[in-house]
Amino acid sequence: MWLSFEKWHACKNDFIIFDLSPGQCRQLLPSIRERAPELCDRRTGIGADGILIIEDSRDEPSALHIVNADGTV
Repeated sequence: MWLSFEKWHACKNDFIIFDLSPGQCRQLLPSIRERAPELCDRRTGIGADGILIIEDSRDEPSALHIVNADGTV
């Protein structure tokens, strides 16, 4: 599965950003947490301090999930 992302940085921190619908977030959050160490690795992955997942819903306020580079929330 292909998943588009952006990488943002500021104040010497950088994050991988995913913008997902609530259904996508429920489905993909466990696998993103599992793969966070690979994705955040600066030598072999994208390289980041962590992952931010924006759960964007038209009906409810948006939510932000923060996943650390080791996969913890």
